[in-house]
Amino acid sequence: MKNLIKTLTVLGLIVPSVFAQNTPPTLTCPESSTVDCAPTNGAPVTLTATVADAETNAVTLVWFVDGTAFQTNDLAAGTTATPVAVTFSGVFGVGPHDVVVSASDGGPAVSCTNTLEIVADAPPVITNITANPRVLWPPNHKLRRIQLNVQASDDCGAVTSRVVSVTSNEPERGPGSGNHAPDWVIGQDGQSLALRAERSGKNKSGRVYTITIATTDTGGNTTNGTVTVTVPHDKRKGPPPPAPKPGKPTPPGKDKAKDKAKGKKK
Repeated sequence: MKNLIKTLTVLGLIVPSVFAQNTPPTLTCPESSTVDCAPTNGAPVTLTATVADAETNAVTLVWFVDGTAFQTNDLAAGTTATPVAVTFSGVFGVGPHDVVVSASDGGPAVSCTNTLEIVADAPPVITNITANPRVLWPPNHKLRRIQLNVQASDDCGAVTSRVVSVTSNEPERGPGSGNHAPDWVIGQDGQSLALRAERSGKNKSGRVYTITIATTDTGGNTTNGTVTVTVPHDKRKGPPPPAPKPGKPTPPGKDKAKDKAKGKKK
């Protein structure tokens, strides 16, 4: 039988490749990876797989993400003798993703899987906000510059802070306040602040300014915090002292006896 096949092959009646066994492509998937500090709407990622075919057959690659086919690559016959790099690019949402690459040269397909984890950039954390001065005195109706110090951190880089709003527990032109306006001035881009040292004489608890500060990271995430500055009604540190108790009444005639005794001593 072997001699017959050899004779037919020499005569050109049988092509040797007919009896050659087709081997599946050799496929290498991208490694599993994690993308940190991603925007909340997802992160662009490019993945690369390599494929080769011993018989240099045409090869078809299909990329699946979480079970759905997203991309097909067709490699022509004669181009797959050595490993060919094939890329897939997409925007992946926050969370874990299974990426499967399948390759076939017309025979049984081979596949490999990698896991891609997208971790969102968390908002900044504000640990402390201070204002200097915290108390405006005297209430001379003048605008006073306020120095703000914000302590904040972010896992993914630097943060910036700015004043976004100011509110007061008293109206801008309330009775007994002097009727000056505006009561606060926020500088360009919220990088400076001035408050008016003013309060209503009718409000015994004084004026309270509430300053809202926004801290933003490089990913655009923002956290708000507040700090207060007060204009007290007066400088008393506590309630007024109690009125003295009235003395005991003097018995009738006792003052005269005291005066008479004093006259004798003189």
